[in-house]
Amino acid sequence: GYQSFFGRFNYDFDSRYFLQFTFRRDGLSSLPKENQYGNFYGGAVGWRISQEKFWSQSGLDRFIDELKLKGSYAQVGNEPSDRFPYLSTYGAAPYGGISGLTANRIGNNNIRWEVSKKINYGIDMAFWKRRISLSFDIFDNKNDDQLLDVQQPPSFGIPGGIITKNIGTMQNKGFEIELGAQIVNGKDFTWKMDANFTSTSNKVITLADGQVEYTLPGPNNGVFNLIRLDNAINAFYGYKYAGVNSSNGNAVWYKEDGSLVQYHNVAGAAAGYYTLTSKDDPTLGTRTTLGNRYIIGSPLPTWFGGFTNTFGYKNLTLEVFLRYSGGNKVYNLTRQEVWNSTGFVNNGMEALQRWTTPGQVTEVPKLYYARDNQVNLNGQTNERFLEKGDFMRLQNVIFSYNVDGKRLEAASKGIVKSMRWFVQGQNLFVWTKYKGIDPENRSELGIDNASVPQLRSFTFGLNVGF
Repeated sequence: GYQSFFGRFNYDFDSRYFLQFTFRRDGLSSLPKENQYGNFYGGAVGWRISQEKFWSQSGLDRFIDELKLKGSYAQVGNEPSDRFPYLSTYGAAPYGGISGLTANRIGNNNIRWEVSKKINYGIDMAFWKRRISLSFDIFDNKNDDQLLDVQQPPSFGIPGGIITKNIGTMQNKGFEIELGAQIVNGKDFTWKMDANFTSTSNKVITLADGQVEYTLPGPNNGVFNLIRLDNAINAFYGYKYAGVNSSNGNAVWYKEDGSLVQYHNVAGAAAGYYTLTSKDDPTLGTRTTLGNRYIIGSPLPTWFGGFTNTFGYKNLTLEVFLRYSGGNKVYNLTRQEVWNSTGFVNNGMEALQRWTTPGQVTEVPKLYYARDNQVNLNGQTNERFLEKGDFMRLQNVIFSYNVDGKRLEAASKGIVKSMRWFVQGQNLFVWTKYKGIDPENRSELGIDNASVPQLRSFTFGLNVGF
């Protein structure tokens, strides 16, 4: 349950100077009783310079209709993702041949609110008799006291080896641009455009005392993501792919020191990892290991936005909305474990590009029956199946016709005042180089595991006003 008290104070002097102060006190029952309530503050200031006398006296109003500077700071409390993270819980467990209960999580009564602290400052402008508007904002958001699972020494005997604590600090900073323009404003034809673009970066600033990183469990009992200081949260953690040895078709990987290693796919004791001097070397080096893993990408987009074009011709209107995002990576687990199977089963078309003859240059290793784990590193993140998540989506298209009101009223003897026919399509098309079904159909950790595509829908409608 929630309980909140909040208020806001606004001050406006002569449409030139603006001041706002906000306060809220939020209570949440899923936190410990002594920490259920948090106080959160916010404030904003603004200065509309274009309202000052010197603006018009200097003639600046002939070029810029409006100019406003603004800045703000605010705090927001975040609800824990776990319903009751402070409680110790029990679960079923066997005791010899008898069913019983045992502790399966140790609680923490010191848990408190996560707090987002947001700083924003920017500028608003209008030009050309307000037919063009432009906003530019710079933001810096810090999430303090994030709830994360802290590893405990095995000797403590804690179930699962973890205790949830407020230990993390994460930062998101960047800028945002918004543009609106009445490009054409004729008697019969109009064209209006609205667009925005956001650039952002994410970084983990602090973890538990003395902790530099910790891993997160992924699907199939693998470790796909890592939280490490000075990197994006939930970064992909895996092996770097170097391609295919063109002389024998073996998959080649980079070790931590930059050297190459290949998995030699043969039957018997000779199978295993060997050093390699180059990707085209036909000889095997000495036996070795696959080596260490690297941070190889982030699941978080670094840029995103959208733009809308609205066209009008007499009573016809066409609205087209496109949305885009990118700068992130998506781990195509489906492609790794289903579409690139080394068994003789249904497979992806990528298998047709596999290595078959010496000298062939390809990114798909040779097919060796039932060696998925060795060839594809199933259950482990690697660059071969880490793809760019960039896309542009035709999100929404609406075509409508408004029946002339005067003629409509005359024909209906005043009963019908308005009538609008429309057809609408949503999620009509996606432009992307991603090999999976949809670059947006991924988990919070950026993993595409047997995802289902988003729906494409069409709507036909009629609005009538009486």
